[in-house]
Amino acid sequence: SSLHGELRFAIFKPHFATHPLMRIWLSISSPIVQELCNHNVVFRFLQVNDELFGAGGVCEEVFFLVSGGVNYVQKSESAFVNDTCTCSVEEQAWICEAGLWTQWIHVGTAIATSSCQLVKLSAEGAIRTLQKHRMMDEITKQYSEWFHSCIITARPALGSPYPTDLCVPGTEFSKFVAVLPHGSMAAIGLAALKDVASSRWQDKVHVSAVNFTALRREVREGRSTVFMNQAGALERVAPIVVMEIRDEENRFLAMLGRSVDWELNATCMLPGTKKFGNETPLETVKRYISEKIPQLEELVEFDESGMRREFDTQPSSTLNLRTTYVRTICKGELRGTFDAPCRNATSQPHFGDSG
Repeated sequence: SSLHGELRFAIFKPHFATHPLMRIWLSISSPIVQELCNHNVVFRFLQVNDELFGAGGVCEEVFFLVSGGVNYVQKSESAFVNDTCTCSVEEQAWICEAGLWTQWIHVGTAIATSSCQLVKLSAEGAIRTLQKHRMMDEITKQYSEWFHSCIITARPALGSPYPTDLCVPGTEFSKFVAVLPHGSMAAIGLAALKDVASSRWQDKVHVSAVNFTALRREVREGRSTVFMNQAGALERVAPIVVMEIRDEENRFLAMLGRSVDWELNATCMLPGTKKFGNETPLETVKRYISEKIPQLEELVEFDESGMRREFDTQPSSTLNLRTTYVRTICKGELRGTFDAPCRNATSQPHFGDSG
């Protein structure tokens, strides 16, 4: 019945809201998530020594540990470990998320150490339900492709541990948001701001009216986006493109000052700017050069294959939000010489020794 469905949705909704992607599902279409809860989500209860799943089994379900104790055990015959490894699963943790996005085989065994209550989500049923909404389906497909890429690149040879049923290295949600096209970034950000504006989140998120307006403008323009993290706090992601331009003597271009209200503030950093909308990193640096240092427009050749991405998370000094700055570094080679701009320019380029 309709009432029964609403009750199930009300029961499971708080657990879904702990996952940033599922919180986005809730923001975009509550009816779709309610349908998902009605047909693909149930509670599962375990007693001491009950097995949740075993190593080598096919993963077809995702779990959320509501309460109780669970130990996760890996052995050398089923995982890339030298000795038996045991760890405790924290309450309010998602387990086996890889089973939602890949054909996953369990690489460990989960056993209850006390009475447990878990939420169980059917992977196949969830995907089938989400396909009914275009935007949810699009964002979920992008997330699944990104999550899969994190799984196949998680290995010591590439600088990270192997993935497990509990954790896939590199899958922090801010890193996913950073690689999305403008349309999806904007949809996620506007959905989060819609939640902030509603009464149910105002007691958890403190954003001034001025900052809220600035955030919404940034999100619409594609200069940043925001999402609600697992703790229920608003988190910001700001893509930035910087230039690493070197000349034939391996000297690099540095910005030594910035003019603010007719005062020159000293600094020393690689020049760069925020990415707008659907700009590619190369389009962003070309726009920056055209606006700030047009003397270099015909003198710099960029190597698209040499781009790299770095992540730096810190509080924003202006918006008072935890912000992940995603720096795409574009390498370029200076061919020729140029006339330096005058002192009252916005930024002052300078070539310094790389050592």
